[in-house]
Order: sequence, then C-alpha cells, then structure tokens
Amino acid sequence: MGRTNGTDFLADLEWVTGPKNMTKILNGRFHGAKGQHLGIAEWLKIRQERGQSLVEFSLVLIFIVLPLTFAFIETSLMLYKYVALANAAREGARAGSIYLYMGDPGGSSVAPDAGRSTEVATTINDILGPMIVRPPDCDDTTATTSCQISYGPSSNNLIPDPLRSTDAMTVTIIHTHPFLFGALGSDLDLRAQASMRIEPSAVISGTSP
Repeated sequence: MGRTNGTDFLADLEWVTGPKNMTKILNGRFHGAKGQHLGIAEWLKIRQERGQSLVEFSLVLIFIVLPLTFAFIETSLMLYKYVALANAAREGARAGSIYLYMGDPGGSSVAPDAGRSTEVATTINDILGPMIVRPPDCDDTTATTSCQISYGPSSNNLIPDPLRSTDAMTVTIIHTHPFLFGALGSDLDLRAQASMRIEPSAVISGTSP
C-alpha cells in the first residue's frame, strides 16, 4: 500500500489492478493517506485530482515557464553580443587612431587608409567573442558581421594630410542576430560605434608592409 504515494502512474495502475488490491478497493477495505477506508469512488476521485494537477502544471510549464526561460536566454545573449561589439568597436578605433603608416603615401590617403583598415579589422577579430562571426574586413563588406570606417572633415583644409592626422575616425560594427538561433526566422541588427581622433604622425621612409 505504500506505493499509493508514488508518482509513477503505470506503477500505481499495475499495483491497483492486482487481484488482491482490487478486491480490497471494491470491498471498501483500502486505506487512504490518513488511515480511512476508501471505496472505489473515493479512490477514483483522488486519481482524478492528481491528473488535474498534472494538467495544470503542464499548462503553466508550456505557456509561462518555457517562454520566460527562452526570453531570459535570448536577452542575455543579445546583451553579451552588444557588449562584445561595443568593446571591439572601441578597441578598433583605438588601433586605427594610433596606426603608423610605413612608407611614402605619395600625397594620397589611399594606401594609409588601406593599412589602417587592415589594422582595425585585425584588432576587432581578436576582441570579438566566440559567439559572433568575425567581419571579413572593415570595408563595409556585407556579411553576418560587417565593419565600416568613416572619417570626419579634415581638421586642416589648407594643407591636405594623406595620413589624416587629428581627423576624426569612426568605427561601426553591425551584427545580424537571429532570434532563438534562427528558429523564428527573424533577426535583429545590433550596432556598436566608437569614434576617436587619429594621432598626429610623420611619414616614415621605408617599404610598406
């Protein structure tokens, strides 16, 4: 009779359908939790109440507990990604601001900008966590994670500086985050941005790396 307090329905059913136990129930000689004699009607009522509690628990689990759990996981994941993007953008802007071009730019900012873009992309890829796809470059190439470098107006309009000394530089990283790992078929763009001024530097003679 100790098995009546178990939660395994199949085990309870096997125990009850035994010839001796069924005879006790039909004869009103089955003892309840408080020692009272229970007939078949009372026993079935107890089983029905247990089944109702199981259904209520299942509804709460499906419509309340699971959605809240998934919402918590999704929010935590987006927060983690945003912080990682913000840190990467800041460190990338810092790397670009202190980048030193080796060689003679020849009066054009094309070569220094290309070298700075490579340096920023390398720094960003080293900072980003394992849950974010690395951007292929910082030339605004379309991908799951893209990186773009933009420059503000020149601080010296009289003498053009190919190294962009003291100019403002902005690094923007955009990551496409799929909701619930793509199970919902929708996504959200997470954007992080950091701006710094390029450190003044002089042209260093030599060969570009």
